[in-house]
Amino acid sequence: MRRRHRGGPSRARAFVKSRAQGHHCVAPPRPEVLPASICVRDRTDRPRWLTAHPEPRSLSGSLFRGGVRLLREQGHEVRTSDLYAMNFNPVVTADDFAHPADERLIVGRAGQEAVRRCTLAPDITAEHDKLTWADTLIVQFPLWWTAKTGGSTSMPAYHRVPCCRGTGVRSARR
Repeated sequence: MRRRHRGGPSRARAFVKSRAQGHHCVAPPRPEVLPASICVRDRTDRPRWLTAHPEPRSLSGSLFRGGVRLLREQGHEVRTSDLYAMNFNPVVTADDFAHPADERLIVGRAGQEAVRRCTLAPDITAEHDKLTWADTLIVQFPLWWTAKTGGSTSMPAYHRVPCCRGTGVRSARR
């Protein structure tokens, strides 16, 4: 007895037959390549594209421009942030939270308090507004396997935007 490929024609026929009979427990066939039409939606999404690369003429820059152009051609309203082009400062300081300089800075607590009092730095508030507006977040940055992490690249240091209720930003560490 010959076994068929898992996503082959027999699986597709079984799916169609079971749907016609009213069954909903059979998984749909898995196509090898998704058709281009599957990317086009009936509704307009609000994607937010966050990128960071020091060279706009790089592959990352080209992918960023092409992706944004494609989304806009499909009718999506796209908002972008290029952290290098914005000269986004990845270093957390007391000034980000209007925190008194003579007191010890506990970043999490100071961030929550600044959000509650609406005293965050203007660049952070602008990023919060973009995150709140969006229903989809695309984060794009290069992986330099030999580079140091943290403050040496802007994207990993995007943690300067403190997590708070409603923005969707969460720390990977618990």
